[in-house]
Amino acid sequence: MAADYYNLGAKQLAEHLGLTTPKTIAVVDYLDLRNDSECYKEIKIGKATFKRYSQKAIQRIREALKKKSAEEIWNERAKKSKGVK
Repeated sequence: MAADYYNLGAKQLAEHLGLTTPKTIAVVDYLDLRNDSECYKEIKIGKATFKRYSQKAIQRIREALKKKSAEEIWNERAKKSKGVK
């Protein structure tokens, strides 16, 4: 079940959203989706860990992007990392 439910890697998530992978990750971080078990799960197979997203993550991101663009989120993240307010 988990492998089917969490069927998207970051690149596939970005493709579904029409965003670059870095901007998608910025939105994921902005929404704190990695702490939402309905949207994200780390699946371990042997020594490898796969970071996987669900279809619900797409829905949550699309809803958030109605209020704030990925570009705005990206720019805010860049400012924070440079210590600019």
